[in-house]
Amino acid sequence: MDLIGINVNKIPDMKAAVETYVGKVNTEIAKLENVEATLGFKGDDIVPGFTGYIATVIKASKDLVSNLNVFKDKLVEIQEAYAKKDEANASILTEKKETASSLYSEYTIKYGEGGTTAK
Repeated sequence: MDLIGINVNKIPDMKAAVETYVGKVNTEIAKLENVEATLGFKGDDIVPGFTGYIATVIKASKDLVSNLNVFKDKLVEIQEAYAKKDEANASILTEKKETASSLYSEYTIKYGEGGTTAK
């Protein structure tokens, strides 16, 4: 069943995919945080530029992870909302079924099984 264009049955798979990707991004962030700017470059102009570039990549990556985690939380909210709506709909259907069953019983008592004339 779909809710807001998302197949709620696939939400656990989507959450797992986000978690896997976030883990991989965090691994790469950790590697970048341990890079020494002076390993491959020398010079007063290059090292600060490279260090700034690495810091920018790390920040962008952390922002990506944050946004992915917000998305994953939204998926959970959608799944919970769907479950509540599904439960409410089931309750309404049960009520309607009970009402229809009661009306059918009254009808068969009054007219007999398949009858249209009162007894």
